[in-house]
Parts: sequence; C-alpha cells; structure tokens
Amino acid sequence: MGTTGRRGGRHAVPAGSPPAGGEAVPAAPILLTGMPGSGKSTVGKVLARLLGRPFMDLDDAYEARYGVTPAQTIRRDGEERFRSLESKLLFEALGQDAVVLACGGGTLVRERNLLGALERGFVVYLEAPPDVLAVRLGDERRHPLLAARMGKGLPGRLALEVALRSLLEEREHFYEHAHLTVETRGLSPFQAAMIVADHVRKARGGKPDVARRQAPPRGAVPYARSTPSFHDVEGGREGVLPLGPRSYPVRISRVPGFGGLGTFLDEVLPTQDRFVLIDEHVLGLYEQPLRRALRPGPVRFIPLPSGEAAKSLARTEECLERLLLSGATRGSAIVAVGGGSTLDAAGFAASIYMRSIPVVHVPTTLLAALDASIGGKNGVNLRPAKNIAGTFFQPRGVFVPLQAVGKEIQARGGQDGAAELVKTCLIAGVPFDRIRSFAGRDGRLRRRCLAEAVELAAACKMAIVSRDEHEEKGERVLLNLGHTFAHMAETASSYRLSHGRAVAWGLVVAARVSVGLGMARAGLETEVEGLCRVFGLWPPPLELPRELLQAPLLDKKRREGTLPLVLFEGMGRPVVTRFPEEEARKLLLTGMYPILDSGA
Repeated sequence: MGTTGRRGGRHAVPAGSPPAGGEAVPAAPILLTGMPGSGKSTVGKVLARLLGRPFMDLDDAYEARYGVTPAQTIRRDGEERFRSLESKLLFEALGQDAVVLACGGGTLVRERNLLGALERGFVVYLEAPPDVLAVRLGDERRHPLLAARMGKGLPGRLALEVALRSLLEEREHFYEHAHLTVETRGLSPFQAAMIVADHVRKARGGKPDVARRQAPPRGAVPYARSTPSFHDVEGGREGVLPLGPRSYPVRISRVPGFGGLGTFLDEVLPTQDRFVLIDEHVLGLYEQPLRRALRPGPVRFIPLPSGEAAKSLARTEECLERLLLSGATRGSAIVAVGGGSTLDAAGFAASIYMRSIPVVHVPTTLLAALDASIGGKNGVNLRPAKNIAGTFFQPRGVFVPLQAVGKEIQARGGQDGAAELVKTCLIAGVPFDRIRSFAGRDGRLRRRCLAEAVELAAACKMAIVSRDEHEEKGERVLLNLGHTFAHMAETASSYRLSHGRAVAWGLVVAARVSVGLGMARAGLETEVEGLCRVFGLWPPPLELPRELLQAPLLDKKRREGTLPLVLFEGMGRPVVTRFPEEEARKLLLTGMYPILDSGA
C-alpha cells in the first residue's frame, strides 16, 4: 500500500503538469485512471461522497449519450471509433468544476486526453498487479480488449492474467504520469478513496474540500469540541469515524431489510471471500433477506449462540475451528450480524484468526447499534468477570439496518438500547425534555425517532473514540458512565439482570454519588431517575442482597489499587475521578442503598 507522484517512474510530476498551487488541486476535477478491475468506479463513488462532490462514470455517461456500451462499440466499430467518441465526453467533463470522474482504462492512453487531464484536472492512478486484477475481474466478458489477448490453451484465470499483463505493458507509461498513484493491493475501495481524499484535503491546508453543510438531525446536540458529521447517502445517512488509515464509515440504512448491505461490503472490504458470523436467532429471522442482499457471491453462515453464551473462550475456539475447516484464509473477511454479544465475539475472533482478518459489523439490536458496533472493543467473558479477554480491533465499517433494529424494539422492547441512549444523551448534554421526547407512551423508543437517536448516539461515541481510541487519555472512559455499578449488579444477579437495566441502575447510582459528593446540583439524581422511568428502565426489576455486592471489583480499568468512577458535574459534564477501590465500592453502595431501602 502506498502513494507516489510519478513521471516515468516513482518521481514528482513535472512542473506545469499538475494544477497550479495547492488551492487549485481540490477545485479541479479528480480523474481516476487504471486497468480494468482497479476499482475506478467504486472508489470514485466513495471519494465523491467523502468530498461532497458530484460523481461521473465515463463508461456510464458514454452509454447514456450514445445508447450503446463501450464494449458494444468496440466490437461493432472498432476501438478507434470508440476512443474518438469517448474523448468528446472526457473534455466535456473536464469543464465541470469539482467532479470526480472514473475514466475508462484506456481513456488517458491518448496523448491529447492525457495532457488535457493533467493540465485541467488532478489525475489519480489506481495501481494493482495483474494477478490481483484477474481475481477482481473473474473473466473477460465485459472487456473485449482483454478477450482478444487471452492466451490460448491456458486455464481461464491464468489466461486472463496474461491478457492483463500484456495490456498493462502498453498502458503503464501513460498511467505513470498521474499526479498521485495509489497502490490498491490489499486495500478496500473505501481505504483507497480515503488516501485520495486526505491528499486533496492536505492540498487545501486541512480545509474542507467542498462546502457541504447539511442540517444536523432535529434537536441533536454535538458532544464537546466536535462530532463526526453525517451526510445523506442513497438509502440513509453516513458518517466516518476518523482514525487515520483505519478510518471507517458508519452507515445508517433506511432501505428495507438488508438492502444495500452487499454494496456497502463491496466498498469497505478488500475481498469477496466472506464468512457471516451470525446470532442463531437472527439467522432464523433473516436468512433469506441476507442471502438476497449478499448475492451474487457465496454466502457462508456460521451461527453463534444468542446472548452472552457466544462470549466464552470455548465458543471462540469452536468458531475459529469452523472458520478454518470452512476454508477461511488470511485473505478472507468476517461479516458479524446480530446483537452486542455477537459483535463482541465475532470481532474478537476476527482480531485473532490468522493474526487478524477484516470484519464488518451489522447490528440488529438497538443496544448494538448504539454501542458494541462502534469503537473496536471486542472480548469474551471469563467465569469471574465479563470482557476480560479482549482486543482493540476496529471494524472496516458499520452497517445499521434500521428496519431490523426497529423490529427488535417491537419484539423485545429495546430497553437495553434505551439505557445506552440515555447514557449517551447525559454525556452529550442533550436537554432532558429532548431525551424524554424519544420515548413513546409504552416506554419504547418512538419509531419516528429511531434514525435520529442512532445518529446522535453514534456521532457522540465516534467523537470520543476518535480522540482516545485505546483509553489512554481518559476521555473514552467517559463512555463507562453507569457501567462500574452495572457490572457489579450483573455479577451479583448471576446475569439475570440485563445489561441495559443494570446500566440504568448505574446511571442513577452515579447521579446520587455525584450529588452526595457535592459535585452536582441537588435534584439531578431525581431527574436521571425520571428519565429511566420514562423508558421503562425504572424501578430496578429485582433486589440484590448486599452481601452479593461484596465480591471483588474485577474491573479492567483498575490501576494500582484505584478505580475510576465516571460521575456528573452536570448535564453534558461527565468527569472521571479515581478512588481507592474500597472507597469506590462504598460510594457505589451508598448510592444504591437508598434505592433498596426506599424500594424505589
């Protein structure tokens, strides 16, 4: 993987060829060139979204203008006739400001076309070796110039590779004049597009490429300094979690079922060799819609037990063995479909299988959409405590199918996810009235608010993770609000208490402790309790004997005998304070005892 400037090799482009000055680069059209199979069309679509620019595929424009495909013209009238007509479209496109243009593989092989592109646009060569191109293409049927070069008597894939190598030898010296070369072997189209987008932004001194300002969701309150912005895409909304070369998109899809998932996977994964690790209950509900969404490639499901049963080292070993025996290699990828436990377990498996293979998260519960799918925390449980064996390993993308999430809320109530929403809103400082408006009369998240709620919570978490991915700066610990007590309560209840209800209980405890310490104004605890009640999360569904809460605090965030507690200084003002472990326990139990004593 890499980028270079080129002129007859890996050198800077000659003076006068690129658009003059850093400011001119982003204003000019961006032209993507390269061999068939290099990903020009897919990368171009993603790049256009990232930069807020219009996109044009020259082959599609040719068919729209002349009523025939490039391949049909070449077969009927010859390549020279095709190139003449194609050149007219190219120079029309070069007159459009800011367009992202996916050229044909031979468009810039004509000297006049190449010089015009270099003078008026910013040319990017998407490079890949013939063996990689052959795998991506599969066959030569859509490419008559390759068909004429196929080696006779050779197996299909090898013959195609020979044809590609022959064509590349003719074209490469033209490609090498590009202003920027991106080596795409091992990259997804999204990653390649990010490299180009970053180059364009740097040329503007870090300024946005195009002023694309879309209104945020109604009532949304950004967290702290900034939040990743979401923008409209076909069938939904999308934002990018910025982590340098490991940045990835979070797509909130309004398309029915899992429509659009296949296209999304094509953009964010570098391979078609995919294995679907899926909650067995979700597989029973959605097997056929998923098969339709993932065609035409092979669909290989590996079911996982529902819930926490998926999160054990024994289950992980079983999963890894299934992957191995099913033929998964280092060139494969995992698509994780289900709730938070499924995503945790699948992400962990992906992070350690053959020293890691890519994974994409497809959450089907509200809790998973708001929490587990984003941020790269993966793990499984040990008998004494949860998530003790785990990794930080970011997915290549997150695809939230709103229809499936909405059905989970209808079927199960969605209280666990509602608790995560309340927690995030308290961190972000969303006004109490706005938070309450998300809940319907039955305590469930209103259907009309689902997309807005997911986007708000996702943007908040993405902002925090982008600044403190590995919890080294203390900011990501803020997402632990309510969780320290929640883990105590879950363990004490032998996990009869659901995670969401335990978190809601922990939020009230954190508010009580904050008020008791004089950190927050009196009455905050009553307001937090009221929010939990609106969503059907209050009162606690069971009592826990105090002696069960005396177990050791086996928290991953312990350091040298201290434990961080996330408390409140006010709405939107969470703060992390470290206490000696025993003092932390006493504070949490003090916050809990009035609840038990009063019977809530």
